[in-house]
Amino acid sequence: MGRKEKALHISFDYPDDLNPHKPKAVKNLIEQANRLDNFVISLNRTGNPFQEKTINNPNLCELKIFAPPFGVFLYIFLKRAARKIMKLLSEQEYKPDIVHGHKLTYEGIIAYEIWKRYAVPYVCTVRGNTDMQVLNWKPGYRKLYQRIVANSEFLFIIAPWIVGELKKKLVFCEKKTAFLPNFVTFPQKKVAGERSTSNKIISIFHLDGFRNKNIARLIKAVDLLNDEGFDLELHIAGKGKSKTKILEMIEKTKRRSHFRLLGHIKNEELPSFLVNYFSLAMPSIRESFGIVYLEALSCGLPILYSKNRGMDGYFSGYLVGESVNPLSVNDIKDKITKIFLNQTKYRSEVLRMKSEHGLERFTRASVAKTYEDQIINAVQRYKLLR
Repeated sequence: MGRKEKALHISFDYPDDLNPHKPKAVKNLIEQANRLDNFVISLNRTGNPFQEKTINNPNLCELKIFAPPFGVFLYIFLKRAARKIMKLLSEQEYKPDIVHGHKLTYEGIIAYEIWKRYAVPYVCTVRGNTDMQVLNWKPGYRKLYQRIVANSEFLFIIAPWIVGELKKKLVFCEKKTAFLPNFVTFPQKKVAGERSTSNKIISIFHLDGFRNKNIARLIKAVDLLNDEGFDLELHIAGKGKSKTKILEMIEKTKRRSHFRLLGHIKNEELPSFLVNYFSLAMPSIRESFGIVYLEALSCGLPILYSKNRGMDGYFSGYLVGESVNPLSVNDIKDKITKIFLNQTKYRSEVLRMKSEHGLERFTRASVAKTYEDQIINAVQRYKLLR
């Protein structure tokens, strides 16, 4: 076996000793990419310039870097972080074959600066939530992001709907893109597809994100449906410090007993738990592509999801749920009604999608192969053209 390509990963979303509570999607991807020689720069922001810190570990360097909140002077501070990283790489005599900036609008700037200095090729991931927000909020940065995209070897895109949104902002070659969803470990044990109908709908998220998860409109929609005699229950699962705020919303409903906060559900318990519901409701204001969609679909649940958000575009040809305008209570209400009254039909469609291997592209092996192949090909292309 030949030498593995050396991939330098730069991410603000890699769990480390400085912040072990970050999402695990980036870490899971890197750990699965065994055909690459991976080195991670894990970034952590601090608002105190005297708290900057560097922790070196094998194949991992943790950096706490100073930067103001809300992306103020974003380019200035990320360029400073890039210089810090380049100094670190020079001291360690580490020269990567490729750099991966795990978010276009943040780490992509650092990857671009490294490319300008050392001519090391780079790729970026485009995530629907953060990247779309920054592109909308910082129109003055469009020329910079256009240069980053134009000089990148490849773009990994989390979900299909992002392509259309990105085209409104930047020019890029679709042949130099690939969908790279988060992967999930599906239950080995078969989940029963035949069961009685249910009057329960569930929403799963970290409670501190309740505003973005649009829980106020979801609660309102279910309350209105119960006014019309549907007798539905909305269960909300997740941990977080905002439980009281959600309970206050529930207190204002006409039928408080139809709403429940379940707390955190362990991953291993989720499959047997989800089969008790007729749908997963995720009408988020912003959403990239959470693995909770896949976990629900693997259990036979249709999804209520936001149009041009989350899973939109991944399951064309299958009626695996309904998309909604997340800002419209009436649309949320109407689509819940549609799924509830036809839940057997939707569940059958989800099971058909599963039987036709519609979830295979989201397995560890499939996502890792896509990722490794594209990284290796990008390095080889770059070497040939030099």
